[in-house]
Amino acid sequence: MIFSPLTIVILLFASSIIAYILGKISGKAAGIFSTLVSLVSLVMVIFLLFPGGEMFSFSYNGLMVNSLTVFIAFIPAFLGFLSLLYSISYVKDNFAWYYAFTLMFIGSMIGLAFSWNLLWMYILLELTTITSAILVAHKRDEKSFEAALKYAFQCFFAGFLALIGIVLLYTQTGTLNILELQPLTSQIGLLSTILIMVGFGIKIPFILLHAWLPDAHAEAPSPVSCLLSGAMIKVGAVATFLPLFKFFQLTSFSGFNLAFCWLGVLTMIVGAFMALIQSDVKRLLAYCSVSQMGYVVVGLSLGTPLGVVAGLFHALNHAIAKGLLFLGAGVVEHETGTRNMDKLGGLAKNMPLTAATMIIASLGLAGIPLLNGFNSKWMIYEACIEAGQPLIAIVGMLVSVLTLLYLLKMVHSVFLGLKVSENFKNVSDPSILMVFPLLLLSSLCILFGVIPQLPIQLILVHAAKAFTPSPLPLSFFPIITEIGVWGPTYATLLMVLGLIVGFLLYRFSVKPARKIEFSDKFLPFTGGLTKPPYISIKEAKVPSKPFSFAVEPVSRMFKRFHTGMLNHYFAWIILFFLIFYLLFMFIGGY
Repeated sequence: MIFSPLTIVILLFASSIIAYILGKISGKAAGIFSTLVSLVSLVMVIFLLFPGGEMFSFSYNGLMVNSLTVFIAFIPAFLGFLSLLYSISYVKDNFAWYYAFTLMFIGSMIGLAFSWNLLWMYILLELTTITSAILVAHKRDEKSFEAALKYAFQCFFAGFLALIGIVLLYTQTGTLNILELQPLTSQIGLLSTILIMVGFGIKIPFILLHAWLPDAHAEAPSPVSCLLSGAMIKVGAVATFLPLFKFFQLTSFSGFNLAFCWLGVLTMIVGAFMALIQSDVKRLLAYCSVSQMGYVVVGLSLGTPLGVVAGLFHALNHAIAKGLLFLGAGVVEHETGTRNMDKLGGLAKNMPLTAATMIIASLGLAGIPLLNGFNSKWMIYEACIEAGQPLIAIVGMLVSVLTLLYLLKMVHSVFLGLKVSENFKNVSDPSILMVFPLLLLSSLCILFGVIPQLPIQLILVHAAKAFTPSPLPLSFFPIITEIGVWGPTYATLLMVLGLIVGFLLYRFSVKPARKIEFSDKFLPFTGGLTKPPYISIKEAKVPSKPFSFAVEPVSRMFKRFHTGMLNHYFAWIILFFLIFYLLFMFIGGY
């Protein structure tokens, strides 16, 4: 069965009115209703797939249904359902506004995903800003209002620049349909393109356009943070790059591709260094989002079939893992009342499911083998080498090390370290409505780590054709490219087999005649002293200060620019525009 994308959007917006009315009567009823509506919208998006994974492709009235648009629409539909399910137990007040605007936010993102006309893209992009800004201010305190206003004003300013660019482009070309856009031939065309790039790119967000993100992600309710980071910036990335591929012919590697690649590299570096010095769990995850989107930008900017597939795959993996981490951070804050990592520690014993799922997602994002993030990063590195840019691959690997550092810092500070504080002794994993999304998303982290061919072959290879028509030949088991071979499925089977053999050898081997105390093993190194050595990580609490000191020389430079003043952030947006306008004039010879 095929549903019109417009039907899905209308369903979500119409249902928001009912959710608002229900929210005035019963918060639980509004939550259940909104969750069911989001589930229906998710099923409708999935039904846009033909049996066997083939996509129904058609275009009408500025909307496009193809492999790419369905893939991108699936992300907010899927995370929207999980976030609303989670919200039934999480949200405690302002039910009417919360559920109504969450449905509208999801609807505007799905509509944006299916939009194939720059004017419709602009309108729906502004709708995502309005609806999500209201959700960021859900707590109705000073910090949340300030974060919402900063977010809204920066996005509206950038959106105004995009609107100017769209008007200029229409006067030059007479069309705003993505399919009809042509490569740039004039300075006016370049000017309009950079304006559109700024207005849409603030949602990725590119470096210099990212200032709204840390406050908005941190102060929003955690289910909203999940949607902002997991879904909105992915939809924004595709909306930004679709016209750029047409304007700059990014399918043929040139100076334009290289400029966008290094923009992605700078984005990942700045995000990683800023994440290292955070003590607030959600601010750390927010800067992590900036950094990880740098990988997506690099993959798409390469313009090769492998690069585009890798970029889309990492967008999916980041959506899964970061959605989980923000929901997990919400569980921690919900149970303890704080996001400050220096006040937490030892929660793994009380919250084993939350701890286990967040550890899986953290290792996945850091690029640990046999988890989802490793596969997409590995493909991005291969795509860089294939395009003759090994330096970008090396920088990406180094940033992955930083990613591992700050995510392990978060995991250790929250779940390991000191024994649980007296204030948190009664905390535990929350209700199944909040835990189920974490378990499902962590399962996908493992599934796409062990069998990455599922998303790659079923949809991503087809979705990439919207950017580059060249096919990407990939074997199913293992993944074979021109650069190398990676078989995570085989590696997993061998690892499991090794563990089974090791367990059997241990279980049925001859037992030693005398039991040796653990501390006795250290006697040769302690001069015969029998005091147990300091070995247990459970007894150690590593504060965040050493991490801050380690990167202080670099981070201090970045921190100077994060003043919290809107006029400074508006200046960043203008600076971004000027840099790329002048750079592309030089590259293109306009």
